[in-house]
Amino acid sequence: MKTLRKTNHLPHSRYCYREWEEVDPSFSITPENADLPTNNLEELTQELLNHTNTLGIEQNLNPPKSIVAVTPTYFEDGALNISAYRRDIKSAWDHGQRGFLSMGTTHENALVVVAEHEVMNQIMTEEVQRLSSENDKGFVLAGACANATFEEIHLAEHAKAIGADATLLYSNYNIGSQDDANLLIHLWKALDIMPGIIYRITERQGNKGHISNEVITQLAKHPNYLGVKECDEEHGGGIEKSQESFEIAKPSNAYIYTGEDGSAYNDIHEKGAYGVVSVTANSAPELIGDMTESQQTKINQKRIIELANATFAPSNPRGIRIIRAMENVAQGTREVIGSRHPVSLDTKYWQQYMMNQPIFKELGIQLQPYGNNVTNHTTFPNGIPPQPRDEDGNIYQSSITYI
Repeated sequence: MKTLRKTNHLPHSRYCYREWEEVDPSFSITPENADLPTNNLEELTQELLNHTNTLGIEQNLNPPKSIVAVTPTYFEDGALNISAYRRDIKSAWDHGQRGFLSMGTTHENALVVVAEHEVMNQIMTEEVQRLSSENDKGFVLAGACANATFEEIHLAEHAKAIGADATLLYSNYNIGSQDDANLLIHLWKALDIMPGIIYRITERQGNKGHISNEVITQLAKHPNYLGVKECDEEHGGGIEKSQESFEIAKPSNAYIYTGEDGSAYNDIHEKGAYGVVSVTANSAPELIGDMTESQQTKINQKRIIELANATFAPSNPRGIRIIRAMENVAQGTREVIGSRHPVSLDTKYWQQYMMNQPIFKELGIQLQPYGNNVTNHTTFPNGIPPQPRDEDGNIYQSSITYI
């Protein structure tokens, strides 16, 4: 049993209350230091470094090149299905995947309350640790993405307590005061807890939430900074820019991941990305894993592009959830599909669309439509979703106790 000591009681969700303690109370975010202009970033970074405890930090992580962003499934009543999550992690492991992302930004964390977020991070960590051996270890990238800095810190603390290897972090969305100094503080304070990878995608973060190359350059000075999941080719970022920013501070440890499945082959083998954080690896783990390790044939490059095009034809993450639901029905593991609004899966059009895509048959991925057998939850009794449970009805019991 692990115990976390917390202070300053603050609510984190409608039914889960947590207490947290700022990493370094001597440096607080105030109007005086939060609105420093961009040209003072180096000065701000030095001040942050002065309050960063680097004792015990060892950069000996060796993350795998392929990380699958495992998508969770829901029971008919909207509860998270723990058994299916464990099963999907083991299936990916059995097909060669050794990198796993939990509660990433493919809408997973937006559909859950903080208590559920913690549970899913913990289940993934437990399952990967169970599958690992001394000579064959898995890597857990725990999603700690949050709009509020204090919540991102809290999720990073929890990820560290459960034994995850690193966190995935991003900037908060569309808040007008987000200049570079604010973004630097937001991400830096979570890195103070444990190693992290920064997720950069302006399409979702908005212009005010865009993580500039200048911010990346400063973040690279943090001893817990591992790299970037890069999805920003069209907004002044991109893999090459990330590499340039990284090499200023850490030329020997550049972990730049592409988050674009369709262009992953070129990103890795031509543009210099280290690996990929992949959604399509949920359905084709071996194909994606092999792609990161070797120069593939033209036919496999074509297959990856076609699979990505089909998966992301509906708005993300709708596509992969529809595909996974159809796979589960074909395998006989699910009859009624649960979902949470606004990621609605009750669409016959996209089910038929997926059935018409030859790439699934070519890759041996069996799909079966579920028709109208789906429940889409816009709310729950008292606003509280059912607790995560397994297929025997057992509620998950966390090994983390807060006092």
